[in-house]
Amino acid sequence: MSELRAYAPRGIVAIQQQAYGLDYQAAPKAGELCMLSPSVACVEISGPLVHGADAHFQSYRQIVDEVRAACAAPGITTVVLKINSPGGDVFGNFDTSREIRQIATAAGKRLVAHSDAACCSAAYALACAADEISISDTAVIGSIGVIAMLVDATRLDGAMGLSYSVIKSGARKADGNPHAGTTDSVLEAMQATVDQTAAVFFALVAERRGLTPETVAAYQAAVFVGANAIGVGLADSVESFSAFTERITASRTPVQTTETPSMADDNKDDKPKEDAVRAALVTASESDDEEKAGKAKRALAAYDDENAAKGEDETPAKKDDEDSKASASLAQAVVPLAKQVAAQQAELQALKAEADASKRASLFAARPDVKPELIESLKATPTSALKAVLDAIPVTAGFVNPHMTLPATRPTLGANGGRPGLSSNAELNEQMGLIKKTQGVAYEANSQVFGAVTVQGGSK
Repeated sequence: MSELRAYAPRGIVAIQQQAYGLDYQAAPKAGELCMLSPSVACVEISGPLVHGADAHFQSYRQIVDEVRAACAAPGITTVVLKINSPGGDVFGNFDTSREIRQIATAAGKRLVAHSDAACCSAAYALACAADEISISDTAVIGSIGVIAMLVDATRLDGAMGLSYSVIKSGARKADGNPHAGTTDSVLEAMQATVDQTAAVFFALVAERRGLTPETVAAYQAAVFVGANAIGVGLADSVESFSAFTERITASRTPVQTTETPSMADDNKDDKPKEDAVRAALVTASESDDEEKAGKAKRALAAYDDENAAKGEDETPAKKDDEDSKASASLAQAVVPLAKQVAAQQAELQALKAEADASKRASLFAARPDVKPELIESLKATPTSALKAVLDAIPVTAGFVNPHMTLPATRPTLGANGGRPGLSSNAELNEQMGLIKKTQGVAYEANSQVFGAVTVQGGSK
């Protein structure tokens, strides 16, 4: 069994926070090139990622070297990045993503990525170098952001009877030193550094995934599972690694043609084009309504007979005048039916669109904390997946949902400090249903009182 070691770096990192400080097995060492097929090579990216040489964790330099070797191998057309990593060091990460993209482009190789476990933070930055990102239905992807942790050990130092004197040459030189204390100015300076670094990350993802930096930032470093990642533009397909491998190894580049429709021989008529009328009749003939389908089939037959008659011989002398008039009459009857079918289809589509828009509006109304930039980016997300995507986005810290109402009053504690207290026996009798209060009209002396409360039942 390989040795376990905790990954707990200092400084700014790009890693899924749950993975911080966990024990990981040693990353696989570079060896013979992994082949999925004679034309597809695989580079495995696993565990925490580090900048510089490390005997235990996988380094960015190792990943670059393996991608370069795969792209240079004879017969290779596609390189797969197989990812199972929570992320790692931010230093060197973005440069590595750009470098492996350049290597694949220069070699003319297709670069694709797949994850069946974790593809988060720095690991996702590497996945963005690929032309396509595929994940399994349970894989987690995202956590786009950076994080830093400062430790203030001054109280521990005092408890141990220690006192440190930090000698520095500049006001910011000791920022982050655990024995120098963490002040508000130190936190503000570190936050500015984190924000600047994250902005580079957002821009990288936005460029490669066709998003905007504002949209990526609006995800608030959330992780998405399976199909939800497609809805927010972070992945392209959901499939197991075996299905992905089968698809990639079987895929072939389609033969390209320079011929355009306008260059085709106009005299070729091997497959006549269907016009809108005939297409509508075909659709209507497949209807579940038998009566409607029967009418459409008869009209379609007449329509085709008319077109066939035109194609045989247009000379009037060779046609039976009576049959020609009958066909023309049937053809004229086709047009209103086709228009009716088209109108019904348009109305159905409009109703579906209206219902879809209403559902989307209600989903967004339930999350008023979601920024407009993110809402704009979710336009292409199918409504069926929208709720799951919104549920995966954490609620903004400190946000108060205006749609949530709180009780107007709170029950008071009784003398025993436990159950709610009651001001009198009458109130207790009312809650138990022994007495009933109603509002109505009462008479007091010579006055008539409206809305007066009348008590029925109970003891005087």
